[in-house]
Amino acid sequence: MISVFALVVVCIGSVSACLVKVDMEGATATSVGWGGVASRTIDGSINGVYGGLSCYHSKDNKENSVTAQLKGHFLGITYPISTVKVYNRMDTCCDQRIDGATVWAGDHMCGTIVFDAAKVVYEFDCNGTEASTVSVALNEEYLQVCEIEVMVDEDKVPVVPEYHNAALGRPTTQSSIGWGGAASRAVDGNANQYWGGRSCTHTGANTGNWWSVELDNEEYVNSVIVHNRMDCCENRINEAQVWLKRGDEYVLCGTIEYDESSSVYSIECGQWGSEVKITNDNSYLTLCEVEVIVMEEAPSEAMDEDVEAFQ
Repeated sequence: MISVFALVVVCIGSVSACLVKVDMEGATATSVGWGGVASRTIDGSINGVYGGLSCYHSKDNKENSVTAQLKGHFLGITYPISTVKVYNRMDTCCDQRIDGATVWAGDHMCGTIVFDAAKVVYEFDCNGTEASTVSVALNEEYLQVCEIEVMVDEDKVPVVPEYHNAALGRPTTQSSIGWGGAASRAVDGNANQYWGGRSCTHTGANTGNWWSVELDNEEYVNSVIVHNRMDCCENRINEAQVWLKRGDEYVLCGTIEYDESSSVYSIECGQWGSEVKITNDNSYLTLCEVEVIVMEEAPSEAMDEDVEAFQ
């Protein structure tokens, strides 16, 4: 079961405005430097010392942002966001760089950080803005964020349907292997998007490539989440296609359109299937993680379809 997990409850006033800190789906960033991957912003640790391995770091000092996705993001679920907390780096290096960073709930700007050497955390009122992501953005400076927390009114937390990643640890195959990039790396549960992390696949040829994962059963696949490589060759993923095997045939779920501002792609399927296949005829195929999102309870209209497809 994957659902909202309230880590902290804060009640304001005698009558009740109880806020809960909600769980996250994942995190992405425009760039990563010095090993400071985006997932560090949602790892539950507010350790502000960079050596503690819990702070995000951008690759350069140009246009930077890091985005945290709330649980259910891939299902289109939004939350009425009350406040966002941003924890800064605090090890006497570079903490002033956070000055001028903007904090967003979806497309709504909640505020701008004004650096204060005495502050560990900056808190912003987002006025109940409905959103499924929160972001911190900063231009013309390195961006470093050690944790992002999102608070929502306890009475308004949405219900997140139960679902799981049906690809995790399942058998995989691919058209060829290059540079040690075995197919199984895409379902190892590690979404490290850097080749040096040894968790990305790589084909040996640059045309006619494919990768596939066999599911345990015929499943109702809501969507397929593809984590692209970030340290090189990101545009190779352009026009890769995601397929779902139904019976003896493959049906197309969708085509990935490369976006330099995104490193994770969600392809909707909304169909029953027993295998997910990703093809790329134009370049090497490299996948740093593939998640197959399966609903614990399929939509009622899909139940009859399942019977027809797999009888």
